[in-house]
Amino acid sequence: MGCGRARYFGLFKTGTLNHKTRKGSRSDLQVCISKNLTCCTKKMEEKYQVAARRDIQNLLQTSSSSLKFLISRNVAAFQDTFEVLMRQAENHTNAVLQESYRTMADQAVGPVRELFTDIGLFLLGSELNVDDLVQRFFDALFPLVYNHLINPGLSDISAGYAECIRSSSRDVRPFGGAPSLLADQITRSGVSGKLLLQALHLGIEVINTTDHLQLSRECRRALLKMHYCPHCQGLTQSKPCMGYCLNVMRGCLASMAEIDTHWREFVRSLEGLSSRMHGPQDLEQVLLGVHTLLHDAVGHAQKNGPRVSAQVHKLCGPPSRKPGQSVSIQHSSSRESIPLKALIRVSGDSLTVRRRDFLNSLRLYRTYYGGLADQLCVSELASGDGLSCWNGTDIVKSASTPFCFSSTPPSPPSLRRHELDACLQHLEQIVTLQCASWFNECFFMSDPVDVALFVISQSTLFLMLIFFLHFLKSVYTLRVVGNGIKAQSVNPEVKVKGADPVINQIIDKLKHINQLLQGKSIPKLGSLDQIETGSGDAEGHYSGDCDDEDGCGGSGGGENKRKVSRVIKCKNGKRNMRGLIQNTSSTCRSE
Repeated sequence: MGCGRARYFGLFKTGTLNHKTRKGSRSDLQVCISKNLTCCTKKMEEKYQVAARRDIQNLLQTSSSSLKFLISRNVAAFQDTFEVLMRQAENHTNAVLQESYRTMADQAVGPVRELFTDIGLFLLGSELNVDDLVQRFFDALFPLVYNHLINPGLSDISAGYAECIRSSSRDVRPFGGAPSLLADQITRSGVSGKLLLQALHLGIEVINTTDHLQLSRECRRALLKMHYCPHCQGLTQSKPCMGYCLNVMRGCLASMAEIDTHWREFVRSLEGLSSRMHGPQDLEQVLLGVHTLLHDAVGHAQKNGPRVSAQVHKLCGPPSRKPGQSVSIQHSSSRESIPLKALIRVSGDSLTVRRRDFLNSLRLYRTYYGGLADQLCVSELASGDGLSCWNGTDIVKSASTPFCFSSTPPSPPSLRRHELDACLQHLEQIVTLQCASWFNECFFMSDPVDVALFVISQSTLFLMLIFFLHFLKSVYTLRVVGNGIKAQSVNPEVKVKGADPVINQIIDKLKHINQLLQGKSIPKLGSLDQIETGSGDAEGHYSGDCDDEDGCGGSGGGENKRKVSRVIKCKNGKRNMRGLIQNTSSTCRSE
């Protein structure tokens, strides 16, 4: 084939057309060296190498796009469900207070909103102490309960007296064990929900990291040789042999294959966490049950009104009220006075259903990293069975898939090149000598039947030898290695020096989150946030935490704001849940 098609294919792939390119001998080529005439120049070879690297990175991103979309979509879905649950729980709590304790309900709206805002911040990763935020809510609620239900008067208590009551809440304990119970339920269920979100964010980080894998020099040269060196011989339509492709891709993706064990464990650990998220650890059940617990807590304080009133009088003195203000008095507001309406739950929007559907889909990707190199060769890169293919030096006939996929092929195909050449010469000598021997044997046979039987028996052996000789000459004959770093020590196509340090970092993060998901390690305050790092480390390695596809801001000026969909810490002030998911404010910073 001439160089015309190679030239125009090179224009399409590299954007450069060398009109002077023609077949000739090129001694300055570094990789695409051939005994035959070549269509390539050194500059074309360099551009082909860039194209080969770009091609494989595009393939990696394309192959992971469905997995990445699955996780990203469910992160958003879980966050939206949290937001909906929070609004439902807040609205229903306010409705219950309005129905049962009407006189204080309007004033309780603020503390209730603050409680659920704090719970939302906690679920999204804020370093809030759940015991403190729950107790703060009941502290704010106590003056309202005292003023309207325990010791109502003609006017509201003064601000100073209300502050004294609020401060005495932890000593008086008007709500019994309700604050501790609610804090425990939110902590248990919230940590599980928080872990789920953090794990999914880490899953996206793993994918982004492997999508932007930095290829070694040896890998880039091997990819060039596999993809574009045939073009230098005018073979623009050729594809690599399956065994050849597997060796190259398994070598290039050796570090990525090391993720396989930990990714499988990651999927299993998520399934284990989901199975434990029921009862006290079911976030949906806990949030939608806050109104019942609060109703009972207020009823407990009202029932123990005389004791509570006496303790408040002892600590704060007699009630001090605002002058000239009248209030309506509600005397019959016991907790049994108005039956609670059952909350209607839509099963399709429940966290349980979403988790189940998500894990059923994620389970299909549990072997993704272990079989990625094979998948790319089978579906995208390598030639099909029985078709002509490129073996690194020439176009040959493709071998069958079972032979190519074997990590321990039979003895002759695993021979080194010089051993194979010696083997072929020996076989040729055997065939030549056998032909001479057969002639001599037949010459001295007088019975035609004996001659026929001899020829038939020997012809079978002869045909087998010829077929085997042709087979060895026509397929990729080097040993096909397995997956992983250790298997690459005998890779004939790519020299792998060791594990990629960035991949090692992501494996460490997977180990950490797996320990947390399995309950073998108790997360400390802020420890979940440390699982996720920024988009680079001290040495400038890309960690894959976020890219344009994830909705992160560009790399331009400081005016760009990054979209927050995971960890947000607020030290002063709070925002609603929708605001948290959209953008940070001056009082919040994203991790």
